[in-house]
Amino acid sequence: MLDAIQYLHLQGVAHRDLKPDNILLKDKTSDILKISDFGLSRIVDKRRSMQTMCGTPEYVAPEILTSKGYGVACDMWSCGVILYIMLSGYPPFNSSKPRNVFDQIKSADYDFPKGSWGKISPSAKDLISRLLTVNPKKRLTAEEALDSPWMKGISEIDTRPKSQSLNEDSTLSDSEETISYDAQVTKKLTKSEFEEKDQKSKSRKKSSSKSKSSRRPKTTSKSTKSRKKSK
Repeated sequence: MLDAIQYLHLQGVAHRDLKPDNILLKDKTSDILKISDFGLSRIVDKRRSMQTMCGTPEYVAPEILTSKGYGVACDMWSCGVILYIMLSGYPPFNSSKPRNVFDQIKSADYDFPKGSWGKISPSAKDLISRLLTVNPKKRLTAEEALDSPWMKGISEIDTRPKSQSLNEDSTLSDSEETISYDAQVTKKLTKSEFEEKDQKSKSRKKSSSKSKSSRRPKTTSKSTKSRKKSK
């Protein structure tokens, strides 16, 4: 996803509505992501900043809410929110009232509860914190995020030989083990919908086959009946 965002920003394009709903998998067996819904995207004019207040409340950057102008850095804030959700399963800013959500966003009022973040690596939390930075000038760019320790750790694990996969490598250090856990969590969340559907379809097939077999009447062959009579 960060590779795609980096490409967009190099072309001078801001998406302005990044969220999980707009990130698609190429197919059920692929990890290739595609960014969709460019309805709010805009070609950025370097001479002046964007002013339009737009986006989805939970993912919108604080500078968009202040109406003081913003640039492509707004997408990097959304990336931070998405990464937070991928690793925890819930958004960093959440309330039944949008105004409360906006207040949380403008002050970056979020945390990492031990219950759901205890096994997540410090490098992952650091990356999220540097993306969810209120000042857009201090926020990581896509290139800087790709160069972060956590992203480098994920790429190193993904390119290892099969004999040193996440499930089989017993020589990982403590920090590498935590990064491995982070990688497994993100992959499970991105494929969860497809895996869930596959499991449901398989269970349905099994239950239907069992019900059909139970309905079949027990029959004895003619040869066995004749044998019993001769006896």
